[in-house]
Amino acid sequence: MTFSLNGSEAQGRFSGRWHGKDIALSVTGQEVSGRIGGRVDGKDVRLSLAGPPPELAVVAALCAYKVLQEDEDSAAASSSHSST
Repeated sequence: MTFSLNGSEAQGRFSGRWHGKDIALSVTGQEVSGRIGGRVDGKDVRLSLAGPPPELAVVAALCAYKVLQEDEDSAAASSSHSST
C-alpha cells in the first residue's frame, strides 16, 4: 500500500501494482470518504472516526475495505461451491 496525503486528499495504490486498487479519499474533520478502486469495480467509502490523525484514518478505511473485499470473495467462493 502506498499513498500520499496532500492536505485533506489521499491518493495512491492499495494491494499491488497489477491487481491493486486506486485510492482517492478525502479526510475532512472526523470523516474519510471517497473511492477505492475504479469506476466499475471500485467501492465508495465513508468512515467516521473520532480523533485519529488523517493518515491513520486513511489506513483504517483501507483495512475496512480489505475486510469487506475478503468477505465478498469468500461468499462468492462458497456460493459457487454449493451450486455445483
